Amino acid sequence: MPVYYNDGLDDAVQYDRQASFVGGQISNFRENLLNESQAESLKDLDTEKNGILKSRRGFHRFSDLIATNTGVDTNTQGLAYFDTDAKESLVAFVNGRIYVINSSGTAATVDSENQRVNSLTAQVDSCQVADKLFYNSYYNGSNRVGQLKWTGAAWEVVEVHDGPTNSRYLVNNGFRIFAVQPSDNQVYVSDILPDVDGAINSLTITNGGTGYSSGTLSATGGGGSSFAGTYTVDAGVINSVTITNAGTGYTSLPTIVPSDSGDGNAVITPAFKTVFPAANAFKVGLGDPITGLASWVGFNLVVFCKNSCYVIDTNPVPATATPSIPAASTFKIRTISTSSGCLSHGSIAQVGEDLFYLSRTGVRSIRRTMEENMVASDIGILSYPIQNVIDSINWEEAEKATAIFWRGRYLLSVPTGSSTKNDTTIVYNTNTQSWMGVWRGDVTVAAGVESSTINPVDYAVTQFSGGKPFLVSLDKIGNPLQFRDFVEDINLVDTDFQDKTTTTFADTGWEATTRAFTFGEQMTSKDAEFAEFEFDRSDAVIDIGVLLDNESNDNLADELDTGSGELRLTFTLPSTLGSGAVTRFRYSMTHYPEFRELQFNFKQSAQAGTDSKYLALRSIHAGGFLNSVGVES
Repeated sequence: MPVYYNDGLDDAVQYDRQASFVGGQISNFRENLLNESQAESLKDLDTEKNGILKSRRGFHRFSDLIATNTGVDTNTQGLAYFDTDAKESLVAFVNGRIYVINSSGTAATVDSENQRVNSLTAQVDSCQVADKLFYNSYYNGSNRVGQLKWTGAAWEVVEVHDGPTNSRYLVNNGFRIFAVQPSDNQVYVSDILPDVDGAINSLTITNGGTGYSSGTLSATGGGGSSFAGTYTVDAGVINSVTITNAGTGYTSLPTIVPSDSGDGNAVITPAFKTVFPAANAFKVGLGDPITGLASWVGFNLVVFCKNSCYVIDTNPVPATATPSIPAASTFKIRTISTSSGCLSHGSIAQVGEDLFYLSRTGVRSIRRTMEENMVASDIGILSYPIQNVIDSINWEEAEKATAIFWRGRYLLSVPTGSSTKNDTTIVYNTNTQSWMGVWRGDVTVAAGVESSTINPVDYAVTQFSGGKPFLVSLDKIGNPLQFRDFVEDINLVDTDFQDKTTTTFADTGWEATTRAFTFGEQMTSKDAEFAEFEFDRSDAVIDIGVLLDNESNDNLADELDTGSGELRLTFTLPSTLGSGAVTRFRYSMTHYPEFRELQFNFKQSAQAGTDSKYLALRSIHAGGFLNSVGVES
């Protein structure tokens, strides 16, 4: 009978390498089908165009609102950046209160009891138009749009006295506010915004009375000040009125009082400026609930529904001298999709001239979705490479998702598993057009439930006093967190790679698992010879694990100091050290059993005091023998 033998020892060494990580995470395919720049999983890591895999920067508390909002699950509702020539502030909506935060991180409330956000729990949407920040919704019983303004001496909170009640999804498009009233599923459209600071816009003579002499008008009540006017009479009857000062800050209509008492029967009725003209609203979606709005290129407005989406041209119609203001009934509505919609207004972010958003099928591009009908394919879905992450989303809570486009990255924070908070941030790098996995920070498990340190409820970009812009997230306990990526490399310290969401620093717990190294032969068994790892200006202390055919083996390296230049070997020299900023570490792997697929796992070492430092993995180089099988006659 024939005798089978292995001639692997006679074969030349075969090589496999990974010189770049620009391909990011591809976890929806078998690990042995990935190319040389892709990885099976990435956590709390990042990469640039140079392909080096890096630990992400940390999030640090920028302001301490938790002192006034105790408890683990504070009702954190929204975040915005207010920016005018006269004032710059972060604005946080927490527990129904309005906080303004200066460049030093000092927070103060600007509201009174009758000026709070209507709900203590609902998401607050906001948009800035000119020198005012508009938000939903005002607390005084009407539940309409509120506005925040810096007067030059103090903050002022005023209600917009008409328009949709219990509004959502406020968007600034062409100096007009678009808002949704969920009760009737309509989009309401404001006028091109005038000065609406609780001023009196018009007066109507309801009763002219008798026995009056011409004089002046004043106002009592309403909470505002400075109103002034005049009136004239005809045979003792008030027949005309004029506003000389519209006043400011009126939260309800005041009583207009003539300077002459006459017979006391004169009634002059004031009115506020109409911000949302009557009936200036439109419906889309044929009953499909509206879930978000977004301003797009030009005067285009995208209306997202749960299962569909539409683009509306809101461009003012040219007139002879000045543009006219079209009514909503004249808008041109074009269908983008009747099979794919958006689940969360907060997930919408403008990415160049595109819009990214979360749908039930994953993260989508509006431009690519518009092309789907032409190619009969789901090309609008961007997140297919990480479908396993998308499948982990808690869809019952997906409306809470929030996103921002920041320095070439689309950051989408979502609740996963059984979490009711955004506990996972999915990162798409538009420079490399790849997914960089997830950011979660330090993860703890209590009573079988995972809890992460990164829980963004909303995002905002700041640039105080012309300084460096930086990204801020508002977390689930009401703390604005500053993303440390604005720190120059030369000024970095270890803590810039840690999170500080409470009062102490925490390691992010970054981890990576590579693609499968097959040495060009997927089905052939192999014997490993060596593995070499190259780091570039890295300083982290790491553990390197080995996976053979999808099963974990022992660690190839424990507590490896990637920045020391100290070569840790399991075999006898000679070997080569790196030079300059590059360090190389070479390990024998001849003691491992045969395999078909070889993977490496990198994670922060548990070694105290050193594991938070900076990782910069440049490349992996592995060698092994293909075990060809022959027959001896």
